[in-house]
Amino acid sequence: MTTRRPLVAALVTLSGVAITAGSLLPWVGARDDRPASGITQTSLLGLRHFAYEHSATPTSFAVLVAAAGILVVIAGLAAWRPLAVVFSVVALGAAALWVTLNAHHYSPTDLRYNDLRIGAWLTAAGGFIALLAAVPMRRRDASADTSPWDSAPGLAGDRPDGAPHEPDAARERDPVAYEPDMGRRERGYVPPQRRNTAWQPGLRYPPRQRPRPQWVQDRDGFRVPNP
Repeated sequence: MTTRRPLVAALVTLSGVAITAGSLLPWVGARDDRPASGITQTSLLGLRHFAYEHSATPTSFAVLVAAAGILVVIAGLAAWRPLAVVFSVVALGAAALWVTLNAHHYSPTDLRYNDLRIGAWLTAAGGFIALLAAVPMRRRDASADTSPWDSAPGLAGDRPDGAPHEPDAARERDPVAYEPDMGRRERGYVPPQRRNTAWQPGLRYPPRQRPRPQWVQDRDGFRVPNP
């Protein structure tokens, strides 16, 4: 389980607000042949031919960027990382496309970084901050037990109807099946002790590794080789 980080979620929410606000403000200033403009009058459908075309606001880049900013705000309020990551990337991609289209349309007039206005900076900064802050927006609970040897029913807790899980119910019905020695212990059964064949410090060799004697004594008292 994870818990939201309120400050990080608030930062993602503010980044979404910045993206939305930037879509409505000027993006470039006037210089030489390039007029001052924003993304509210640039056609989004012109991307099919990679053309810089004028259009009304409902079909402009501003709709895409504003929608991405609103969804980033929702992701920040809900602390939903995938939504924040996806639409912050959408906002950054739309901003990069519009800047590329504008620079290509008014070439050879260069588009310098100091020609960008507050709308472009708000959208770029909001998308970048939201993308970075979306990953640590939630933290893993220290009390969550997610050990790999725990079963899924054990992690899920009790069932909604209050009945125990199937392994617990089966253990209560037949405990001997889960613990075979339980019945023997209740009847006073003591398991047999194993003979200790471990090596002891007082012995020169372990019991099973003592060398056989080379000579033995026969019935007449003579020493003969050990067969």
